[in-house]
Amino acid sequence: MRLISVVMGTKNPNARKAESKKLLNYGFRFFETVSPHKAYETFVTEKVWMGDASEVSLGVAEDTYVTLPRGQTKDLAASFVLEKELKAPIKKGDVVGKLYYRVGDEEVAQYPLIALNNVNEGSWFSRLIDYVMLLFKGWMN
Repeated sequence: MRLISVVMGTKNPNARKAESKKLLNYGFRFFETVSPHKAYETFVTEKVWMGDASEVSLGVAEDTYVTLPRGQTKDLAASFVLEKELKAPIKKGDVVGKLYYRVGDEEVAQYPLIALNNVNEGSWFSRLIDYVMLLFKGWMN
């Protein structure tokens, strides 16, 4: 965790230094930074339509960091939202959604959710089957 302190309106540099030290001590004492997910580590696997694979692994391109009041790490929850149905072809590194971190109802951070592997188009027969299944899925919703 990196903190920056700005103190204005003090009478001299020593007072400014003392007040800045108080602020920084407060920040380091009452807050902590956690890294819930590492770069290129699978967060979730999701269904892929019309591909040569039925699923794709999703994760983040960089380590995720969240700064929280001390003791709230246990309340940290991660969720994700896809931009749309995942259809092949998908390239490794494609952004397919967002990863959200929440504490209670408050969103504290978000990161792009990326595909961790390639999924090429499937055969014409598998694409036809997936197309029909998507039609039925659309009618049911």
